[in-house]
Amino acid sequence: MASKGLSLQRILASVLTRNSLLIRVALVLGCCALVAQATDVNLHVGFVSLTTTQTSNRKDAEEHFAPNLLVRFEKAAGGQHVIAMTDQTGTAIVPLEPGEYCVSAFGLDGQPALLSDRSLQPEHRCIRIKSGTTLEFSVTLASTVTYSRSLPPVSVQ
Repeated sequence: MASKGLSLQRILASVLTRNSLLIRVALVLGCCALVAQATDVNLHVGFVSLTTTQTSNRKDAEEHFAPNLLVRFEKAAGGQHVIAMTDQTGTAIVPLEPGEYCVSAFGLDGQPALLSDRSLQPEHRCIRIKSGTTLEFSVTLASTVTYSRSLPPVSVQ
């Protein structure tokens, strides 16, 4: 009877050792897969060559550049957004992940800036970004808009 107990113990120990080894192998392989995903360095982006302008109050005058403007690109699916700032010439290059985005504009104080009637139309306010491409896109403010163009003072902490 004692020999049966010992062999049963050996069988159980052998099974537990094999199962333990299988679990360890599964954990190692799972961790390796997670590390491989976490270290994936491929970034798929497209670019927007952004220009911001403002319509004129006068009928005979052309639009002029609208510098130092914040433009928010909000992803149609998921609500994620990216904020870009145009420079003194009213232009910026904005990298975006592929997808459809709709834009809105803000002064540097974060207050909304009213878009022109044309820029409010969905076909002129929403864009589709494809990986590896650059899309020219213009946002035009209404002629009556005034917005903050000054950055807050720089402080050192």
